[in-house]
Amino acid sequence: MIVRHTTRRGYTLLEVLLASAISIMLLGALYVAFDLTLRQTDAGREAVAKGDLSRAIVNRMTIDFTGCIGPMQVKSGGGVPATTTAAATPTTPSATVAADAIAVADTSALTLPEGTAAADVPFQGGLVGNDKQITLFVSRVPTALVNPELAMAVAASAKTLPPDLRRVTYYLGSSGGLCRQEKPYVTADGVRNSTDPDRSQEADDLISDEVLDMTVEYFDGSAWQTEWTGSDLTDDEQSVKGPPRAIRMTLVIQVLGATQSKTIQHVFPVRAAVGLYTPPAPEEDPATTTTGGTE
Repeated sequence: MIVRHTTRRGYTLLEVLLASAISIMLLGALYVAFDLTLRQTDAGREAVAKGDLSRAIVNRMTIDFTGCIGPMQVKSGGGVPATTTAAATPTTPSATVAADAIAVADTSALTLPEGTAAADVPFQGGLVGNDKQITLFVSRVPTALVNPELAMAVAASAKTLPPDLRRVTYYLGSSGGLCRQEKPYVTADGVRNSTDPDRSQEADDLISDEVLDMTVEYFDGSAWQTEWTGSDLTDDEQSVKGPPRAIRMTLVIQVLGATQSKTIQHVFPVRAAVGLYTPPAPEEDPATTTTGGTE
């Protein structure tokens, strides 16, 4: 009896098509899983980047708002008009000069040394700005006082310490991006008579090119305003209103590689602001008033 063995030389077309279809389905499922994982990873990385950037900007602004200068007392000698004429130095004893200075109610009576002039922009306003730009007048400890080596170098060179007053301006760049400019107040050129930044230094002032837009609002105690001068007078027509109670900053940011922008909003309290309540002037106590002579 002769037995014949048939040899199979390959797969049928149906088997090949079926195997290909199954392979495509498995590869497709694998691609979808990888794509979903990568998208979630990118979204998480983007969220972390936006959060880090937002916190960095808020922290930087918080430091500046904390040092914002508040309004000075009416009798403190602040706000001397720029048109005040110079006068000779008084020869009155220092104790009498101090007493007279306290008694001065009209700041226009104060004079400046020969050859000097007061700033055109009163720094006791503390803050000036609109919806796209904000300028702060801040006070901070001079670097030489917290750096012993620098202090010794300043003392050895017989130079004076740098001023502790600074003018800090946040503004939106011409092509986008958040800019921060800091200059010594009064001593810097172009600072004593303006609250606008020097935009020729915009490239050096850029601190975050991820900021697409900026909106600033000012809380006066009852409503949000779109601009603030800081030099307006209060109801007594003598005290400077000073900085607002709070600043609401709205930023639109988009980190590198992100597909969507994010809007963040933060409210900064201004600790140097004057409250809504204005205490009345103290009345003179008749019991402590001497009518003449010394007992």
